[in-house]
Amino acid sequence: MLHGSGVRTLIGLDGHMGPTITYRDTARDADIRVEEGLPTFARAAACQAALRHATKKYSGKSHAEGNYGSFLCLNYSIMIHGQ
Repeated sequence: MLHGSGVRTLIGLDGHMGPTITYRDTARDADIRVEEGLPTFARAAACQAALRHATKKYSGKSHAEGNYGSFLCLNYSIMIHGQ
């Protein structure tokens, strides 16, 4: 769980054969509409709910169907300010 105030961002990474890592379209993964960029949330609980939705959406599916991604909620402001 993330603590403290700040904007949470839902990040998704997808591992491919070999050392290739790509960013996922986490707005589509979580079924959230965003104008541009990554989905952001003012509260940790909302980010965690989106993360659970994306995880549940691909549960039991193959890699070709979108599974095998890794998701996390990142407190962007703490990362930038180093607090």
